[in-house]
Amino acid sequence: MGLTLLFLFSLIGLSLTENGIYKCLHGTGSIHSYSVKTLDGRMPSLSGYAGSVVLVVNVASFCTYTSQYWDFPNLLKKYPELQIAAFPSNQFLLQEPIRDDEILNALRYVRPGHGFNPTTPRLHIFGKLDVNGEDEAPLYTFMKAACPVQDSIFKRREHLFYDPIRVNDIEWNFEKILVDRNGQPRYRFLADVWNHGKLVEKYIEELINEQ
Repeated sequence: MGLTLLFLFSLIGLSLTENGIYKCLHGTGSIHSYSVKTLDGRMPSLSGYAGSVVLVVNVASFCTYTSQYWDFPNLLKKYPELQIAAFPSNQFLLQEPIRDDEILNALRYVRPGHGFNPTTPRLHIFGKLDVNGEDEAPLYTFMKAACPVQDSIFKRREHLFYDPIRVNDIEWNFEKILVDRNGQPRYRFLADVWNHGKLVEKYIEELINEQ
């Protein structure tokens, strides 16, 4: 059965690289063609990311995975060609209930707190958006279509605050999509695939070293 599934994934251009890590489909389009809201209400284009490898992550200030923020500066220091785009969302257990203008202070003083600097260079925290459901951001519609998952088990309904629920939804806070220099999504990582960033490093290096 496992070999059959692997064969089927290869036929449609998708492969499960490791547990919780998915290789995206080859397709058209780019994140560079989308505009998104910033914490101060502007709507810049993501074309500024052209030429950089970008780790896109949906975040929430009151999630236990918020400790991953501590690893972002170290990852950015190790890989100067990398940028991180963080998109707060309140759709999972209502763990981002605050306003856009409160998010940076929550990160400084609450979680992760303890002096964390949310204005680290090349770490960009955008305004709150929906990653799933009826009002999901077009950016996430595009990325999810490029990076479908094949999990058979989903989160508990009472923990999800959006409708409708679809099979390819972002599953939880701190899920990540790695995007190449051309704006193409290449890998998708479920939230617990991290280990201080070590589990994504080889994929970052792969995209950085592409000619």
